[in-house]
Amino acid sequence: MRLLAPEAFWLEIANVLVRRHGLTPNEVVEALRETDDLGIDTIPMDRPLLLVTIDLQARFGLSAYGASYLALAETEDARLLTLDRQLSLAAGPRAIRIPGLGQERLSELPAPYGTPVDWARFGPYLARLRADAHKHAGA
Repeated sequence: MRLLAPEAFWLEIANVLVRRHGLTPNEVVEALRETDDLGIDTIPMDRPLLLVTIDLQARFGLSAYGASYLALAETEDARLLTLDRQLSLAAGPRAIRIPGLGQERLSELPAPYGTPVDWARFGPYLARLRADAHKHAGA
C-alpha cells in the first residue's frame, strides 16, 4: 500500500507538535524521523493540484490544507484517511471511516456544497490548468 501526502503535511506535523503539544525542536525532529519511517510519499503542490484544491475548498467549505488532501486523493484515485469529520464527509465513499467520527452518509446530510469556482471567469489559462488536472485525475 502506498501512502501519500501533500507537501504541506510535514509543516502541519511540525506545527501541531510545537504549538499544540509543546515539543522541543529535538523532539519534533525525532517525531518527524519516526513519521518518515512510515514511507509516506510527499507529493508537490503543482498548479493543477492547487486548482483542484481551490475547487474542493470552495465546494465543501474546507481549509486549503484539508482540501489539498482530498485533491490528492482524487487525482491519485486513492482513499483518504482523516480524523477531520468535515473532510471525511466531503470525501464521501473515498474516505476511510474512523471510529468515533460518526457514520452518517453524505446523502443523508444537508448538502455541504458551495458554489463551484467559475474557472472561465479567470481566463483560458486557468481553465486549461483545471482541465489538465481533471484529465490527470481520470488517467
